[in-house]
Amino acid sequence: MQGALAHLDSAVCGVDAANALVAQIETQMADATSTAPTLGRILYRLAQPGEVLTLLDLSQVYMEIFLPAHQAMRTGLGAEARIHLDSIPYALPAYT
Repeated sequence: MQGALAHLDSAVCGVDAANALVAQIETQMADATSTAPTLGRILYRLAQPGEVLTLLDLSQVYMEIFLPAHQAMRTGLGAEARIHLDSIPYALPAYT
């Protein structure tokens, strides 16, 4: 009977140790995970992992395009436009 109780206590201690190890690994994973406040792309990494990164907010991306005067005069503000880039096979929607 004593042996069975000792074995049970040992098993309980083993479960407690395993639960503590799980909690430690979950904490390490949470510490190693970066969460951004917005959808974005890392623009610069001037530091080591775990330090400050520069994040580009993808909802605030803009591009300035200059048109020849005769084309600019025919294009009203807020008019729809399309941007064609060599690197992608489709047109990007834009506004003037």
